[in-house]
Amino acid sequence: MPHLFAGLTPLHTAVLDGNFAAVRLLIRHGADINKQDEDTWTALHAACSEGHVDIARYLLKRGADPLIRTDEGERPLDLVDASDFAMIKVMLEATNKAKKDKGIDDDDDDDDDENDGENDQCCADDGENADGGYEDEDEDESDEEEDYDEETDKSRFLAYRSRHSVPKEPQDDDG
Repeated sequence: MPHLFAGLTPLHTAVLDGNFAAVRLLIRHGADINKQDEDTWTALHAACSEGHVDIARYLLKRGADPLIRTDEGERPLDLVDASDFAMIKVMLEATNKAKKDKGIDDDDDDDDDENDGENDQCCADDGENADGGYEDEDEDESDEEEDYDEETDKSRFLAYRSRHSVPKEPQDDDG
């Protein structure tokens, strides 16, 4: 989480507080949606870190850039809790769309994969590869686009997350 008052804008504060009405009001009145605080977090980084999926969706609709990185190289997607599948889906879709719109190929995005393409089929414990399928020599590979599959997105995110682990502070179950 960003340091308290480390250059936080009113938009950052509203997002961190989960105050959707204030977020809308601030954006409607010209708040810079992609402004970074002193820790180089945007409002979208804050929404992802705090699990505010509705706010993240709204920020994205209003032009928040999911590809902006912090000084540590973290995109908003990197700050999503691994068990928050709704946020994972929103951020994977937004990140992939932004990459496509900007003509960024995953292979060209060298900060996105520390192993430079070695072992892109990072296997999970159950033998499932990063794209959600199982390696099979007899499998017919086609270039047709697959239908959306939530399990595939989860697998891709978890494989990505394992390569770019972001330590999170443990949260109390008390509230």
